[in-house]
Amino acid sequence: LKIGSTKLLAYCRISLVCIWIAYTIGEALTNEPIPIYEQEVAGEERFVYYGETDAGRLLAIIVTERSDRLRVVTAYDLDAGQRPRLFCEAVRSRVNGEENDRDTEV
Repeated sequence: LKIGSTKLLAYCRISLVCIWIAYTIGEALTNEPIPIYEQEVAGEERFVYYGETDAGRLLAIIVTERSDRLRVVTAYDLDAGQRPRLFCEAVRSRVNGEENDRDTEV
């Protein structure tokens, strides 16, 4: 391929977009994502998480386990209807975490 070829430029753009998407999803999954629910699709268990990137982007991320690896099925921006649930789940997990901390104190 020539450096100036259209195919090479298109491939580079696609590769950079894929890397950026993977990085964004990785951020959301490492910033204490909130488990929302589990579902079974075609015999495969999937887990839905709501997460937030370092830039504050709110994502819904659906993952599954295959061969001891976590595989992202899809991810998308939370819509206005999903954002309240993220807030409620975040508050619930913090309250439960504080209760568990109090239980372990001596």
